[in-house]
Amino acid sequence: PAAVGAALEATRICRAEGPALFARLLDNARYLREGLKGLGLTVVEPGTMPDGSEAATPVVPVLVGDDWKAILLWKALFTAGVYTNVAIHPAVPPGGALLRTSLMATHEREHLDRALAIFAEVGCSVLIVLGLWTRWAALALAFTMGVAFFVVNGAAFAKGELAWLYLGGYLVLFVAGAGKLSLD
Repeated sequence: PAAVGAALEATRICRAEGPALFARLLDNARYLREGLKGLGLTVVEPGTMPDGSEAATPVVPVLVGDDWKAILLWKALFTAGVYTNVAIHPAVPPGGALLRTSLMATHEREHLDRALAIFAEVGCSVLIVLGLWTRWAALALAFTMGVAFFVVNGAAFAKGELAWLYLGGYLVLFVAGAGKLSLD
C-alpha cells in the first residue's frame, strides 16, 4: 500500500507540476554542463533526437579517462561534499572512465555553483597530488631498478662503466613521467 500510494502521489505531482519541473531540471543540467566545461573538463554532450531536438538528460558525465584518476577524483569530491557516480572499466571502455553527476529540479543555482567550486578546488588538488605521486613513483622505480642493476652488474657499475648511462635513462623517466597534470 505505501509503495502504491507513493507512486500515485508521484504521478499526481508529474501531471500537475511536471512540465515546469522537467524544464527546470534540464536547465540545471545545461547550467552544470556549461560550468564544468568552463573549468576545462571534458563533458559528454547530449545527443540528438530523430526530430533534431537535443536529447538532454539530468545526468552530466565528466570524462576523466584513467580509472585510478577517476576513483581518486570521485573520492575527493565525495569527501568535499559532492556526490557523483564513478564509472570505470568494464562499465566503460578502457581509458573511458567518467564521473556521472545527477541533477534534480530542486537544486538551486547556489547548489550548482557550490558544486562547481568544489570541482575546481578538488580537481586541482587531486591533479597536483597525482603529479607529485607520479614523480615519487618514478623516483622509487628508478631507485629500485638502480639497486637491482647494481646487484646484477656490481663490478661494471662500481667502475662507472654503465652507471651514468643507466641513471641518466631513469632521470629521463623521472622527469618525463612527472609533469602531466591533466585528466586526459
